[in-house]
Amino acid sequence: MAGREGRTDEAQRPSAAPLRARAAGRVEALRLGAQGKASLWRGLLAASAQDSRLDADRLEALLRRAEQQIRTMDALHARIATALLFPVTGQEPASTATAGTSSSR
Repeated sequence: MAGREGRTDEAQRPSAAPLRARAAGRVEALRLGAQGKASLWRGLLAASAQDSRLDADRLEALLRRAEQQIRTMDALHARIATALLFPVTGQEPASTATAGTSSSR
């Protein structure tokens, strides 16, 4: 098999892209669930002004938690997307990673 002598182990390994793509889909589904919860808590929070059975403090805490979950899912999705787009290093090329970076961050 003369044509295969120069191949590296990496070239022979199956791509992890399908697994990452499925992971991205799962993270998107979880984010959608957290968005639904946040919408529910916002609606109940608005109704709590009219209904004393609804604990506004508890609803605000639940809303904050759902919003944190959304931020977490966004961060996970960004990591997965970066790994899909730049599979070798998992990082953007240096020429684009520093574009728009300022010292005030």
